Amino acid sequence: MNDDKRKSKKNKQKINSILLFAAFIASFLLTAIVSISSLTTMARDNTKEIDMMLTARVYDIINRSISEPITVSRAMSADRFLVDALHNEENISEEESVAIMQDYLSDFKERLGYDAAFVVSEKSGRYYTYKGLNKIIDPKNDAHDVWYSTFVERGEDYALDVDSDETSENQWTVFVNARVKDEEGDLIGVCGVGVRMTNLRELFKGLEEEYDVKINLIDKTGLVQVDTDEANIENMYLDADIIGKGGKDEYIYSNKDGDEFTVSKYVNYLDWYLVVQSDGGITSKEFMHVILFNVTLSLIVMGIVFCILSLIMRRLNRGSLIAESLNEQLSSMADIYRSAHDLDIINDTFTEIMTNNKNVSDILGDKHFNAQKTLFDIMDKLTDPISKNDIRRFVDFSTIDERMKNCKTITIEFLNIENLWLRGRFVVYTAYR
Repeated sequence: MNDDKRKSKKNKQKINSILLFAAFIASFLLTAIVSISSLTTMARDNTKEIDMMLTARVYDIINRSISEPITVSRAMSADRFLVDALHNEENISEEESVAIMQDYLSDFKERLGYDAAFVVSEKSGRYYTYKGLNKIIDPKNDAHDVWYSTFVERGEDYALDVDSDETSENQWTVFVNARVKDEEGDLIGVCGVGVRMTNLRELFKGLEEEYDVKINLIDKTGLVQVDTDEANIENMYLDADIIGKGGKDEYIYSNKDGDEFTVSKYVNYLDWYLVVQSDGGITSKEFMHVILFNVTLSLIVMGIVFCILSLIMRRLNRGSLIAESLNEQLSSMADIYRSAHDLDIINDTFTEIMTNNKNVSDILGDKHFNAQKTLFDIMDKLTDPISKNDIRRFVDFSTIDERMKNCKTITIEFLNIENLWLRGRFVVYTAYR
């Protein structure tokens, strides 16, 4: 019967522990869900700002790639050495002019790390490069040279052109032409450099994957100039309305159907528009990293708390089992022994656990200390004279360590004042042994 009760109590303790852990895990998961939901809402509400920042970032990269060669070409056109070399071109042989220009352009290209450097003489039409004489410019008879006459006729100090012939190799080259003038301001030639832009397709592709957007460069009509897809872009158009709602110095925000929207910015030197399209989703790698970090941290904290609770529950269950065992022992003692007392030799205390003997309670009264004397007094008053000497030797604390050296209990039988033979026993608590 006792075994059945014990098993029932153990099962109840297990069920209570399981319910406690289930409640803990449910509350923790609920907290994590609320946290992730809040992060998702915040990220969705800030998608516009994030895409604005992304557009600004890409714009700055493109702008830097373009503005530097413009600055270099304009500085080159004002170089005194280059002006003098073009002035003296007719006074020296062609071989000497080619050698001078080749050394100048080769040194210039190597020092700055550009992909091309050239000079065209207005008088002779010679097209000098760092490799030597390329050709004689003839815009009237050679269609490839129309760029020169077009640039000269426009009268601009500099002009920029992107060579689109290399888009199939994912490499764009920015060519900058600058007018070379003499002291009177007359045109004596054109110089320039060619610089490969940042690989825009690879740049755009990486950012598209990271932020779940679509990035393009388009002209004023909406014709796509740069795209990450392998498709033929010559006939790809975007809605030109997305670039017609703001000034050229502004970031233009345009809502589309549903949550879709675009952010665009005019690229001055290219005369194109940078367009970033978003479907309003929040699947950027940064956001997923934040979610992953929160989930991982939550699992770690949950694991630590789970281990702590497990340890506490094990100790509580063990304490409960010990208390239950002691209660059962005390109940059994009530059927076997007339009284039981706790004797703390270290702290010298005498505590009644249970008694069916009124004489013991009367003798003990309020005494709780001086355990040895109290025990002597009780046994003297309850023991028949014939057994007193044996009892005093039995309850003598001065010899008890030696007598109980290799055992946990010792027993004596004695005659009490009621002329009854009783059994007395010392039982050592496990904690003291």
